[in-house]
Amino acid sequence: MTGIATRTCTHSNGWTHTGGEATCASCGVRRFTDYRAVRPPGLAQVVTAPRKATAVTDRAAAEWVMMRTRRRGWGPGG
Repeated sequence: MTGIATRTCTHSNGWTHTGGEATCASCGVRRFTDYRAVRPPGLAQVVTAPRKATAVTDRAAAEWVMMRTRRRGWGPGG
């Protein structure tokens, strides 16, 4: 049974509990009672970016900061 959530139901007629979910007896809203992480077993694979890619993105980030702060160059005096 799939219920439709309504703003007027106070869920006061009680709940039916079965297999990790509770269902409102009045409107049929379902609440899940057994929460846990939804992910596959084991650790995730480690992904590292190539050194060239990290250098390019670091440079792009530095240029973005310079543009936003109106600096003209890389040195201390800019």
